[in-house]
Amino acid sequence: MIQILTDWSVIFKSEGNHEPVNAVEGVLTDLSAHHVLACTQRHTNIRRTMAESTTLTVRVSPELKERLSRLADHTKRTSSYLAGEAIADFVERELAIVEGIERGLADLKADRVTPHKDAMRRLRATVERARRAKS
Repeated sequence: MIQILTDWSVIFKSEGNHEPVNAVEGVLTDLSAHHVLACTQRHTNIRRTMAESTTLTVRVSPELKERLSRLADHTKRTSSYLAGEAIADFVERELAIVEGIERGLADLKADRVTPHKDAMRRLRATVERARRAKS
């Protein structure tokens, strides 16, 4: 089961109040007396059940492990969750690059390319038309 959350969650704690206040429940106009406990844009997070995840072991330096632990403490998330999110973001970004290169190579192989000289000529003509229209 995948649960996609679509709201913002901002939780504050007043200096004199020990109970968290969820900003979604009401508007806080004076934030000077509040400490932000958590702020997440949850619509970008997809939560998966344990049956939809698997375990991966990675080696990191002791310094990185300590920094990840500090971040986990600050964000009230587990180190495992943060590492999983970081890996997912990295894989998504890198795959987009690799797939773009593969599309470009396929275009080259299928002769769906414009020679550099022709592309520059078309670009200069477009810039010149824009310059004239501006005058």
